[in-house]
Amino acid sequence: MTIENKNSEIQVKEFEFQAEEFENKAIEFENKARESINIAEQNYKQALEQYQQSAEIYIKLNNQEKLAEIYSKIAEIYETEGIIFYKNKEQKDDFLNKALEQYQQSAEIYIKLNNQEKLAEIYSNMGGIYEVFQNLNKALKQYQQSAEIYKEKKITDELIITNNVICAIYKQLNKYKEALKLYNESLSIYNELDDREKSFLLDEFKNIENGINRVTKKITDYHLSQRG
Repeated sequence: MTIENKNSEIQVKEFEFQAEEFENKAIEFENKARESINIAEQNYKQALEQYQQSAEIYIKLNNQEKLAEIYSKIAEIYETEGIIFYKNKEQKDDFLNKALEQYQQSAEIYIKLNNQEKLAEIYSNMGGIYEVFQNLNKALKQYQQSAEIYKEKKITDELIITNNVICAIYKQLNKYKEALKLYNESLSIYNELDDREKSFLLDEFKNIENGINRVTKKITDYHLSQRG
């Protein structure tokens, strides 16, 4: 190894150390924000500044994986601030849109890296924001993309949870047949799990059962009303 290469390696390590320091400080501010609502807003702002400085370093280092992670953390702060602190619709929407932008940047990196599991998480997070916006069709699309990945990767617990969220949106959109079909698919997946896996998803199973009963009643009531 030449002196030039050795110096370059040392500089990279120093940059990585700085980025991690910024990230650790950001986490400290986030923890403080969760501890006290009275000073939470200021701590979230300070956490945001630390994450942004960390992101700048990871851009220089071209560390895409860490950059995607930081973008996601920045998005979470924008999302939290928008939902908790801003009752004014314009301000709230501004923060939530910033969160979407950061999630999108994170998603684009995970697509390039082919990190499907992280991508599924990002899609679900974006779906949650679209739900806040009451843009149910966009929310549905994000959750469906997430569910496709979980299905392909056979991550059954997240698939069942995400399917239940999708079914809830189907019901809001009066798409009861689609909801019933997906509930039944989730039930089939749940029934194939072992007892230990089932125990962790007991609440989701109850949601599936209740969902099937309610949606079936909605469909039955509709057909009866059409006959009358």
